[in-house]
Amino acid sequence: MRSTLRGALTFACLLAAAGLPAQTSPTPPRVLFLGNSLTDGNNVPALVQAMAQLQGVHFEYVALAPGGYAIEDHWTDGHQSRLQQGNFAVLVLQQGPSTLPDSQAHLRQWAQTWANEARRFGTQPVLYMIWPVRTQANGFALVSQSYRNAALAADAAIFPAGEAWEQVLRDDPSLALYTADNLHATPAGSFLAAMVIARGLVSLDPARVPTNVAGIILPAATVARFRTVVAALPAASLIGPDAPAAPASAITPTPAPGVSPTPTPSAATPATGPGGGGAPSGWFCLALLSVSAARLLRHRLGQSDRDDWPRARLRPQ
Repeated sequence: MRSTLRGALTFACLLAAAGLPAQTSPTPPRVLFLGNSLTDGNNVPALVQAMAQLQGVHFEYVALAPGGYAIEDHWTDGHQSRLQQGNFAVLVLQQGPSTLPDSQAHLRQWAQTWANEARRFGTQPVLYMIWPVRTQANGFALVSQSYRNAALAADAAIFPAGEAWEQVLRDDPSLALYTADNLHATPAGSFLAAMVIARGLVSLDPARVPTNVAGIILPAATVARFRTVVAALPAASLIGPDAPAAPASAITPTPAPGVSPTPTPSAATPATGPGGGGAPSGWFCLALLSVSAARLLRHRLGQSDRDDWPRARLRPQ
């Protein structure tokens, strides 16, 4: 029995020394998306999955994206348990624009909390940078600053969809990336965001992307413009056969030109209960009176404490 086991181990070592895999796992990698309606709208995870398949990479995903959620809300709901249960290779975190000073600090804190938890289970944390409300002055720069500072503080990678949006709209302001509410993405806007995510997730070659993906059909000129912008972004392979065995810091892009990083805050205090941490807000004060009533009101408005965008009511940026 021992000689048989010793022989099997020796054979496996010889295969490894020769650069051959001793065993190929049939299980595809898994990705967990935690976000809100900006992830759920136009089914961004399915678009990313379809684009990854164009690159020859198949992955499975779970998407949890209730309307108006901040990443703190996902923690409050106990979604961190998915990391322990799901064997995920990558965790993709998406919040609202988070441009206000208080919101920027909140995004940094909870990005750190989630990233630390993800790494406990061997999961790579990534921030999916979105875009600002269309009418916000200097909005793109503020979103970029907020998400990049949070990624640096959390030692996480970043998918800079918001910066791709800015470049595309600078080249052609007539392109309809925003819906009528001035925040949510049209199918074209989600298509571009998915290209950016797939670029960072599986090193997507934009030239492989056709004009029809997962039921979204765009004009050839629009897709050609998207290809040019996305091709200029850094590529990485966080899943698939070319995924590097490296910490997140090895693939976190440097701050974008013109974006000044803020000092890295001290690590967020891990939450000891289902409520997590974070500075109190007006909604939090209501929660002190009645947690259930505050949660119900928040969901009815489609808003989050820390997701600074207009929904049922206009909120400042």
